[in-house]
Amino acid sequence: MESMIDECCDINIIGFKLRLGNGFTNTVIPIGTEYSARCTFISATATTITSQIVVTTSSGDNLLYLGNVTGSVYIRSKVYPIPSVIRSQITKAHKEEMPNIILTSNQEYIYYQMVIVVRPSEVGSDGSCSETVHYINYCLDGVQKAILANTDYDAVLGPRWITKLRCLQSDIRMPLAEGQRITVHLRLYTADEMLHCEFLDDQDNIACVVLIKIDLKISTTVNIIPRPESKVNCYQANLLEIQISSHRFGSYNDLGKMLRIIGELRIASWLQGYMDWDQFYMHDNYSAVIASHRIKIKPSVYDLNHKADVNLHLQLLAIGKSSFSIRHQVRSQSNPTDVLIEMATTIVFTHKVKPRPLPVQFVDKYEKLVHGRRMLNKVVPFTKKSRDTFSHVMVPRECEFDGNQHVNNASYVTYCLDTAHLAMRNRSSAYPYNSLDAIDPRIINQIDIIYVKQVKRNDELVVETWQDSSSFNLNFDIRNAKDGTTACRACFYLGGVSSLQSNL
Repeated sequence: MESMIDECCDINIIGFKLRLGNGFTNTVIPIGTEYSARCTFISATATTITSQIVVTTSSGDNLLYLGNVTGSVYIRSKVYPIPSVIRSQITKAHKEEMPNIILTSNQEYIYYQMVIVVRPSEVGSDGSCSETVHYINYCLDGVQKAILANTDYDAVLGPRWITKLRCLQSDIRMPLAEGQRITVHLRLYTADEMLHCEFLDDQDNIACVVLIKIDLKISTTVNIIPRPESKVNCYQANLLEIQISSHRFGSYNDLGKMLRIIGELRIASWLQGYMDWDQFYMHDNYSAVIASHRIKIKPSVYDLNHKADVNLHLQLLAIGKSSFSIRHQVRSQSNPTDVLIEMATTIVFTHKVKPRPLPVQFVDKYEKLVHGRRMLNKVVPFTKKSRDTFSHVMVPRECEFDGNQHVNNASYVTYCLDTAHLAMRNRSSAYPYNSLDAIDPRIINQIDIIYVKQVKRNDELVVETWQDSSSFNLNFDIRNAKDGTTACRACFYLGGVSSLQSNL
């Protein structure tokens, strides 16, 4: 197997089985929980190989996940035949049995249908979408929309339906392409406690089938969202600064995902008592929402080895009446002086979603420590809109909502990148100084972004973009498609302007 890996092979996943263990279904997993993962190759055919992944808590006491993954091995875009000597070695491996999920009845089912469009951020370097996680996300999207639109789904599954999931099985039959429209057919068989998800293209070819086993006997009449816990590795230098370790940060290699990890680590530090926020955060309807980011990015962040660990440095910068500013710095553990991402964030303290004055005890303790430093200047991504814009209509995925039940702030960066990609691919006149076929994140050296209004489930969005004629910068205005209200505004400042040439 090492010789195959050395030749830079690709593995296209064609089958996936997952069973959720008691450590997942019976407990709330704290943010930052350390876990152990073991991967074993358990079977192989002439052209496919199956590995079993066992994920437990670090002590090994609680099983979180057990999964079997089957894929075809490709080297230089050609199917790689599995040598017989490797197949014979694999058959001797120890494995946990994973029985197939079988739909045993053809009794009545509850039906729902929806259409999804594959986004640019959901395809790989080969231009196809074949990751199992995307199909699972499409299924979760469909179930959530079915609950909102179909009272039968709501009556059977209830508001906390995701806690009823027990195991799933996918059969990927063909990859999807960027922009492809797929119809998702959902059939909920109550007798079998089974959700059958079928993905069809425009010619009614089956792209994928996902079976999800659901425990309908569990009661979810009380919709209580538990307050999350935290177990991240924090080192507090002083009352204003903290350092958090993040393992394998380089494996994300996607700006939107990196920003989401940074946000989750910040919240984890709060829950562990940093700045005393464990006393207020998610207690009695108190929370904190992001108002704006100013993000500076070094292209070298995309060169991190996928196993690279980083340290996140947080520092309280200033305090206002109902808001405060925090600086985030991502530094490689191998070169601690090199700041890969620096982000200045304004955060608003809220009660029942409305801004409220910061807690008195918080202000009394920390205001004197920041020495009266003033809040950051208000971030203004752009002042006027071009007459020539490119628009893209989209609906947020279920996986993009966070604990506040609105779209997570990091997702908006992905929406902007997807829309810029489409504008470039379509040679839109809204980008008159572009000669690229796709957005290259390496040319973005700064992002200014403000969050104006929350986006809720079932909201359809219009992402409008254009390029400044004087600065080459890319501007974005994200609005609610129904009432036209602005949800988010952003400006992407481009450093590699030499790669942008006028088409005039």
